Amino acid sequence: TTDLHNLKLFLQKQRFGQLQVSVKNAQGALLRNALVSADPDESQQQLSARTDRSGRAQLKGLAWGRRKLSASLAGYYLPQPLEVDVVPDKLSAVELSLLPAFSVKGSVDLPAGTDPQQVYLFLVFVGNENAANTDQPWHENQSALVTRVDSAGRFIFSSVQPGKYSLSAQCPGLLMHALEITVREQMPDLSVKLLRGQALHVDFGASGGGTTVYLLPPGSWDKQRAAGSITVSQTAATGRTNFEGLAELQILQPGTFDLLLNQVPPGSYTPGQSAGTTLLRNVVINESVSAQRIQPRLAPANCSLKGRMQLQGAY
Repeated sequence: TTDLHNLKLFLQKQRFGQLQVSVKNAQGALLRNALVSADPDESQQQLSARTDRSGRAQLKGLAWGRRKLSASLAGYYLPQPLEVDVVPDKLSAVELSLLPAFSVKGSVDLPAGTDPQQVYLFLVFVGNENAANTDQPWHENQSALVTRVDSAGRFIFSSVQPGKYSLSAQCPGLLMHALEITVREQMPDLSVKLLRGQALHVDFGASGGGTTVYLLPPGSWDKQRAAGSITVSQTAATGRTNFEGLAELQILQPGTFDLLLNQVPPGSYTPGQSAGTTLLRNVVINESVSAQRIQPRLAPANCSLKGRMQLQGAY
């Protein structure tokens, strides 16, 4: 057993080391103003410094042991962090080599009358092209890059590291466009097209107040009904009628859908229940039509929904 009355503590002075880091490009030229950082030590302290005119930075007060070094500079990227051993009471010299980063650029095709200043593009890092390959670039900052288009609808993301990305374009009143890209070399210009969304107006009349309307992928309700729930994430759009029996579903992707009408109060639905739920299959949302109107009439349980549709827009 430990004698707490004769307990002795031995304190050892913490010893620190220093690193002089040279940052070079692929041709061996020294780079100024690069940010050099050492990963946090046990005290959660992260040290960083910028390279001077000679392309060198000095990190002082590093706790001895193994540390990871990184460096960043606009227009460049570091393929992998460098692991170094910090030696107590010694100045050690190391080198980091940065490679030229890439740019992702292109243009956005907008409907007539759209203000380009309302368009935002997001480039989000998804992962390395080959996760099992340890030679793949290391991403110090994996947050989304955001940019806007100019008056001509063109955009550019600079200093993009190799890897897989999700590129999306958004504008109020238009359907979001997203695509997956792989950056491994300088890419050709991309073309992104934004389309106006469609609106579906559902009119039940005075008897249809308080009806929840779901637009679902074709055939998906049959599986959801057995489970006793409606998966909101799988709906193309949803809405609820007002006291006049009117509902409007906005920004719909063109295609064919099933329209589900549910008059069952929220929370009272049980698996297999059909009372108060009716379904209109194969509702077609046309790309060339800006708004569509449907006037269904509620049918008894276990019956398909009948209705008529009015279209507005250019045919």
